Amino acid sequence: MAPTRIHRRIGRLAALLMASVAAGCISPDAIAPTLAHQRTGVTALAASYHHDLRLLRELIENTLAQRRALLTGQLHRELIVRGYIVAGPAADVDAFARDRADPAAESTLVRAVRDGRMTTEQAEAYLRDYVLAMRLSDGRDLRRQMLAELEPLKVHDAAAEDALKALQDHVDVTAALLNELQLTTSALEMFAASETGDVPPARSDIESLLRQTLLIQIEDDERREHAAAALAAAMDVLDTLSGDAP
Repeated sequence: MAPTRIHRRIGRLAALLMASVAAGCISPDAIAPTLAHQRTGVTALAASYHHDLRLLRELIENTLAQRRALLTGQLHRELIVRGYIVAGPAADVDAFARDRADPAAESTLVRAVRDGRMTTEQAEAYLRDYVLAMRLSDGRDLRRQMLAELEPLKVHDAAAEDALKALQDHVDVTAALLNELQLTTSALEMFAASETGDVPPARSDIESLLRQTLLIQIEDDERREHAAAALAAAMDVLDTLSGDAP
């Protein structure tokens, strides 16, 4: 996941706050209540946001399902209205041939042949197979599968998949951002605690938190190693500022 501007700002803010605490610009006693309030707020925000996104996903999924059901019904009725399927039921390939010969005639099967997605023979075979599925007492699912092979439903299904993937990507990025906020707060709480003499954090703990918030976003191994070295150097500076270095 590539870092966004918000991610980079969080990283800079965390480093600035840690350096400010270490240098004595911000009193650890003063910042601790703020960090506790931030943790509570972020936790509440995450719970509310995930609830809203779950409702949004359900709404989108229901809307897409209704749209798909509508398209499925339209495609089935079109085969009958255009006369390709007659009482019996039986396939009327002559009606299909008349529509192919008429430039003004439009139907999903005719467009499939004209656009080269089906040959005439394949389209006629499709009609016969669809009629066989209609004759089956349990052929409803088979008919739906056959209608899903037609272009309108293919386009709908691809668009629906893209829409749900985009929503999930947004959910994942937001979840990662909220997690980073919590991790940043934890790092600052540990650092502030060390300044007040409460619970001194190990440098390895702080570095671990920073790796989770920053290094995990870098996919390239070489760049990740360089960034890790830069973080280690930054920690050396913070150690010096806080008086922990020998």
